[in-house]
Amino acid sequence: MALPADTQLAKATANKLSFAVPKSWTVVDGELGKQDAVKKQLEPVAKKSGMSPEKYVAQMTSAADVLAIDATGAQRFNDNINVLKVTRPSLAGKAQLEKELNQLNAASGANGSNSSSDMKVTTGEYSRITTPAGAGEQMEYTLTTKGVTVHGVSMVIPNGSGSYSMLTVSASAADKAAEYAKTVAETAQKM
Repeated sequence: MALPADTQLAKATANKLSFAVPKSWTVVDGELGKQDAVKKQLEPVAKKSGMSPEKYVAQMTSAADVLAIDATGAQRFNDNINVLKVTRPSLAGKAQLEKELNQLNAASGANGSNSSSDMKVTTGEYSRITTPAGAGEQMEYTLTTKGVTVHGVSMVIPNGSGSYSMLTVSASAADKAAEYAKTVAETAQKM
């Protein structure tokens, strides 16, 4: 399959899944994260997070098989897509995805505490999707923390390992999150 214009291939090697992301983004997996050029690209994002590029890469790759991120550092939030290392044996279904997203509220103390670190997650539309890798599902959501609202799409897509990959698409604008999720759905391939 030919990639859409202005995109590059991101490979979640442990999950055996690949998909297109914007060409201008930095793609990091455990191996790429060791390269000095990648650390340099992530420096603005790491600084905003109060970390060294090495620590930022280590933190991001500890839970993610691959992270693709707009590392320009110019915005308050860096749009990104990640594939978790943990997989699912099957599709989750609307109720389970909703439950998992709402657990972020409970874990952060939202809906009852006044801590500035509170997160508030609001779930949105759930839909089944068709990808080149097979049938999947997604749920839109918004997450607000420390005055920043992130628009997200939680995606579950079959992978080449015989299980289902869990992807998170996060953006500063809802239309961008929808655009990135659409590109992932149209280009996801088993490896």
